[in-house]
Amino acid sequence: AYYVVGVVFYNYFEGWNRLDSVYFITQTVSTVGYGNIVPGTDLGKIFTVFYIFTGILLIFTVVGDLTRHFFVETIRRGYKKKITRTKLAIVVRNLVNAAMWISIIFGIAIVGALVFSNMEDLTFIDAFY
Repeated sequence: AYYVVGVVFYNYFEGWNRLDSVYFITQTVSTVGYGNIVPGTDLGKIFTVFYIFTGILLIFTVVGDLTRHFFVETIRRGYKKKITRTKLAIVVRNLVNAAMWISIIFGIAIVGALVFSNMEDLTFIDAFY
């Protein structure tokens, strides 16, 4: 579903074919970012910032869940202890932490873009991208 959204967006708004869209999505979400294909519109740049951030969060979430599952199962088997926190409390704590970190990251990115746009005579969107 993640790739479908990106491919449809880049095909419609940037005029890229499916292969170029998949290539761009893969290189950016993996944080490689060769820069040989880049969005040309302001809407494409804004979409890409949020799209990449979402993709990276999804990857870290999946890896984190797999890692946590492995360690929790190892602890359960090894020590025969049950987890005392409810799942709801864990989810709420994780959501609050994620919201805090997302706010901090975007705050830093916005300040950096403001400074960069003034130093390099770029629009805010180009500097943020």
